Amino acid sequence: MGIEVANASCVLGHGTGSLVKDGAFVVVSIPSLKVKAGGGGVHKKEIEFTFAGGSDVAGVMTPGSVVTGDVVSGAIVPSSRKIPATAIKGKTNGDPLMRKGDLATVGMAGLVPGTPPVATPIQGIVEITDAGQVKVKCL
Repeated sequence: MGIEVANASCVLGHGTGSLVKDGAFVVVSIPSLKVKAGGGGVHKKEIEFTFAGGSDVAGVMTPGSVVTGDVVSGAIVPSSRKIPATAIKGKTNGDPLMRKGDLATVGMAGLVPGTPPVATPIQGIVEITDAGQVKVKCL
């Protein structure tokens, strides 16, 4: 019994209760080249990602304007974010493995319509919704 270990083919999505919807996630962290599960290298310690093209659930922001990033001096500065591993027993080289269901609340930003549009921070919940494989599991 256990939870699927995330490999190079894992998929990120919006977690339950997220204030953000739609858009696309891109995993930028590099999985292990030595330790594999389901034919792909596993992710350990954390998954770093970017996000763009999102909208807020409330429909206040311009559709498609939400990205991972911060509001600095009135402008959106895109940046990557990270989901930390939560595995207790599943480790490789001392680092915990990433698993389906690992999640984090991360800072994002979008534009509220106006003249000019207003860059506004928002929180999104991001989780590993598909581990990319189903054979290798850990606690």
